[in-house]
Amino acid sequence: MWFLLVSLFLVLCMLYGLVRAGRKDWEFFRIRRSGIRVTGEVIGDDPRSRGSSGGYLLVPIVRYDIDGKQTEAPVANSTDKREVGDRLDLVVDPANRWEPWVLYHNMFSQSLVIYAIGLLVAAGFTWWAITALQQAR
Repeated sequence: MWFLLVSLFLVLCMLYGLVRAGRKDWEFFRIRRSGIRVTGEVIGDDPRSRGSSGGYLLVPIVRYDIDGKQTEAPVANSTDKREVGDRLDLVVDPANRWEPWVLYHNMFSQSLVIYAIGLLVAAGFTWWAITALQQAR
């Protein structure tokens, strides 16, 4: 019985993560289709804490021009190591010009794939726990 409860909890956790990752990927897909395409230059890194692990993720900060106005902002979807001076093809949402996205980036994030696999595994455990309980009766 406890295994069923744990596996159901895992299913809920994986669903939550899958929805969050899917929303971010959907936003990127939408912006790729309707955003403003610009070329930006990496001017530095923004170190962001990874939470409880104590590590940092270096997010590239880019400088780009839209309608003659120069903007500097960290990219929304890049985790690749970029050197200062590298040029990046970006796409920017016209409604939010402070959040550039790297244009040529994987369509599906690693998070989405990991949560989808985790959901399948947790669903398999749940099915196995339900059938084991039914056979025990």
